[in-house]
Amino acid sequence: MYPLHNKPVVVTIWIISFVFYLPSGVSQSNLSYKELDSLFNSTLESKPDQAMNHVIAMEKLIVPDPKIKLEIKEKRAQCYLLLDQFDEAMKLRYEILAEYEKSKDARMAVQTMFNLGNQYFQMHDYKRAVEIFERSKSLAKTKGDPLDTIKINLEIGLNLAGLQQFDKGIEFFKTNLPLAKKHLSEEDWAVGLDNLSNLYLERSDYANALKYQLEVYRTQFAKSTVHNKTAINQHLAEIYIYLNQPKEAQFYLDSAFHYARILGSKDWLFDCHKNQYQIHQAQGNYKDALTSHELYLSLKDSVYQSHYDTKMSAMANLYELNTKQAQISELELKTQLSSTKIQRLTLGMISLLLMGSLAYLYLAYRRRKEDQETQRQFSKMLVETQEQERQRIAKELHDSVGQNVLFIKNQIKTIFNDTQPQLTSSVDGILENVRSISKDLYPNELERYGLENAIELLAQQVTTEFGVFVSSDLSGIDDRINKNTKINLYRIVQEFINNSLKHAQSKAIRITSQFEGKILHLILQDNGIGFDSEAIKNKAVRSFGLLNIEERVKLLQGQLIFETASGQGTKFVIQLPIS
Repeated sequence: MYPLHNKPVVVTIWIISFVFYLPSGVSQSNLSYKELDSLFNSTLESKPDQAMNHVIAMEKLIVPDPKIKLEIKEKRAQCYLLLDQFDEAMKLRYEILAEYEKSKDARMAVQTMFNLGNQYFQMHDYKRAVEIFERSKSLAKTKGDPLDTIKINLEIGLNLAGLQQFDKGIEFFKTNLPLAKKHLSEEDWAVGLDNLSNLYLERSDYANALKYQLEVYRTQFAKSTVHNKTAINQHLAEIYIYLNQPKEAQFYLDSAFHYARILGSKDWLFDCHKNQYQIHQAQGNYKDALTSHELYLSLKDSVYQSHYDTKMSAMANLYELNTKQAQISELELKTQLSSTKIQRLTLGMISLLLMGSLAYLYLAYRRRKEDQETQRQFSKMLVETQEQERQRIAKELHDSVGQNVLFIKNQIKTIFNDTQPQLTSSVDGILENVRSISKDLYPNELERYGLENAIELLAQQVTTEFGVFVSSDLSGIDDRINKNTKINLYRIVQEFINNSLKHAQSKAIRITSQFEGKILHLILQDNGIGFDSEAIKNKAVRSFGLLNIEERVKLLQGQLIFETASGQGTKFVIQLPIS
């Protein structure tokens, strides 16, 4: 909520463009560093995928100046930051700082520490941010530009507020804002005023929040870009809402809506619809309030999904790029080895044939092993990523969507005074569905109480909902297996039960386990119609559920044995090595 310059920016998917595509059909191989730098600056905020393309093109140029190389490195860090790759950005910036300190370039070292401090602020590590800013201020005073201390102090004030030291933070702002107005750019001063306004808003001191926000509104900076016009009008509308002055709030909100639509920014539009909902509610226009709230939720979901898609695409692309680079390096190494072998094998035809054959067999065997290991690691990563994402989505459903539905339910009760029981019952059904989906995605019982209890609860749920008797006996299993194995075994059991319910027409399902030395046997049985075990050996006709079970067993380095025949039920025996 605090800084105007840290408003989230919608980023776009950059998988294809990162590896294959150059934006707008421009061939970047013939562009100079200055031209690429201009393209980078024009696309960074709105299209970080294209900005990253320009950085890659810069990195391919032969640049003798070490300072320019560090500038390119900082540009890559900025792209990483907009894609929420915080660790990568942090690593690069500490490398850059070390280089500037080594070359004793105090001015650039101060700037790099300033960037690091801002990144710590975005990560909500306010204590570490203050430490970095204090360090940069000390260097600016002794060896850099003393005027930099004014700008740094404004950032320190913001982070002190993040540490709940509001009075101290506000004092930093009040001391340094007059100096900023005198010595720094209008933009630096205006951003400082905006942050001070937000601090007062956080403290519920709406009069002072309005006072400083109106000062921002009167600056040329506030009128310099459509983005600034949107942000400042929306901030003013929000403050007037808190002051319970809906008429004034509506005036500024109309402007914010206008500029947000020009920008085409869903980020700003869903904030505006949220404010519109608050204004309608304050005026008693509950029907319009509900419409605005629905628009707000719809846009919010769209924005969050867009952010999520971009992050996942970026992660997948980085993985693909690293894999391709590793394959290229391996291919180059094999080419060098082959060249060396050809020179050595000129001693004689017999030696050539013998050693060539041995080398071919060895390389083929090694490559097969490497491919198998690479496939296993990739499959493992995909499954782990899937489980992490299921857990995240389950938490989002429970904490965000669930809370919003509960809020709507309470609003219905308030508005209709319990005169619409059918509507309330319908919302209760939605809330229950959200909780059920969240539980299916990631059962909290698995993490809290272990695999044995999680399976027992799943069995009870299936028995209650579908009338199929499910029993389990997994005594002692939690003490012998790790967390990753528990998650995979839970998914295997879940898949087996789903298949039995959908295809086998089972009346009963049994889940048991036993240990033989360092081997775990998990036995899954049903009394359904079974299937033709010979036909199922053909992978092309196997169901997705069975393939999923086989893949997870393979990840656990186990073996799957199934016994079945038409009309005789199905029995899966899963054998897993345990430490």
